[in-house]
Amino acid sequence: MVLAGVGSPQDAVEAVVRDYIARGHRTETRTEFKDRSLRETDARPQEPQG
Repeated sequence: MVLAGVGSPQDAVEAVVRDYIARGHRTETRTEFKDRSLRETDARPQEPQG
């Protein structure tokens, strides 16, 4: 709690929850670009083979 600069246990819990949510948003942002590029690759028609 001292390192985070919070004074009460309730503040510590809120800080942990805020960090958890922010980490989830960062993860969604990073994976969104990868998922989008994979969808675009799958959407292109394939050239005939053979």
